[in-house]
Amino acid sequence: MYEHLKGDYYENLPRYKHLLQPGSPISKKVPKEEIDKYVSQPRDNNGKLTTFDHLPVREVKIHCKFPNQDVGKVALVDIPGLGDTRLGDEQLILETLGQEVDLVLFIRRPDPLRYGWERRDTDLYKTAYQALNNLENRSFLILNHVSGSNDNIEACKKHQSTYQDKHINVVECRIADCSNDAEANNVLDQVLDYLANNIKSLDDEYARTCQESLNKLHNNISDELKRASQDWTKQSQEYDINERDKFNRLFKELWSDLASALEDLLYEIDAEQESENSQDDSFKEQTEAVIKKCREDSGLPQI
Repeated sequence: MYEHLKGDYYENLPRYKHLLQPGSPISKKVPKEEIDKYVSQPRDNNGKLTTFDHLPVREVKIHCKFPNQDVGKVALVDIPGLGDTRLGDEQLILETLGQEVDLVLFIRRPDPLRYGWERRDTDLYKTAYQALNNLENRSFLILNHVSGSNDNIEACKKHQSTYQDKHINVVECRIADCSNDAEANNVLDQVLDYLANNIKSLDDEYARTCQESLNKLHNNISDELKRASQDWTKQSQEYDINERDKFNRLFKELWSDLASALEDLLYEIDAEQESENSQDDSFKEQTEAVIKKCREDSGLPQI
């Protein structure tokens, strides 16, 4: 994380500083031709960024016409997976899933050579599970099939047969070529059909579990208050018996010490007062002598 902050954000600050303006965050409208530079993170062979406009971007909202007109308003929220290095990604996942999402598509592209479930896959599912109630009935797993020289169909099949072993529970796990419009639309149609047929029951279940959560919280608070009240009563009773005796004993000791100390202080003050009075008498005598001398001898010569 430190190397990411230093190598990407700190060292490249002059390249994107012009996008950081007073009053941030600010909204910026761009034509579709420029969207890519604000969202992509291309790097060279040495792992160094080659573009920098995406670094200060907090959120991107893209509005476009949807080809399936009968679907109505649909929003696709693309959030980062775990393992990315942008600050606050996990918190963003939790907030987005908890506030804006009805259904989740987990998309995984297995490596054709080194395939197998990784810890970040299960961590991502666990993170989503924290935020979205009833996730097993609100999520699909899509395994992205890449054809050609790097065909990964065998890896996709292996993942499809083992995902439940990793406690990744979803409505369905499908293999699809996400770069193929027909296959992608087929997946989307299935997901939207499922959502349309189950949204009421899913929302009812969500409301029920939220109510259960509130009831549980209410009961926990009541139990804690009851225990606190009992502890307070018990402590008060013990205090009445034991603490009162202890208080009286300590107060008597304090009062005795305080009275003795005040008496000593009075003696000290009286002694100082007498000393000051004797000094005052001496000063008075000297002053009267000076005044008498002034009267007898004004200091002016006689005529």
